Amino acid sequence: MFHIPEKIRFLKTHHNGDATLEQDALLTSKTNIQWQKIFDDLLFYVYNSCQGKNKRKNPNISFQKDVIDFFHDHDAVEQRIAAINYYLSDRLFKNDFDYCEIKRCWEFSGFDDFYLIAQVDGSVFSLYKGDEKYRKIFYSKVVNKNPL
Repeated sequence: MFHIPEKIRFLKTHHNGDATLEQDALLTSKTNIQWQKIFDDLLFYVYNSCQGKNKRKNPNISFQKDVIDFFHDHDAVEQRIAAINYYLSDRLFKNDFDYCEIKRCWEFSGFDDFYLIAQVDGSVFSLYKGDEKYRKIFYSKVVNKNPL
């Protein structure tokens, strides 16, 4: 069965050069690296779909570079995350969930951790702990069919 992790971890670039952080077990796990790529795909799709037909698309956009490392412009980062959440809730899962979003875990550390939440019939839950039915829906639309 497809695994939605409890947290998806990114290393903050401004982590004061602590090399031990780069060896973090969660950060370097195969599952986490796969999920970092899924977040890249989500951001890439959202960014490029918002560019008009005549605008140049950016193939070099990444969640690490354009969200995690873009710490000097908090508003831009929040707008990018909001755009992903809009895409998840109002386009991709419009008929499946009341909403589906990525949320940031606010901890003071050298990492930025994110998790996925959804709401169905007024009940809010982490997709990590959610019913298998909802994890399958997420998998079928985000990973399996690669709609991005």
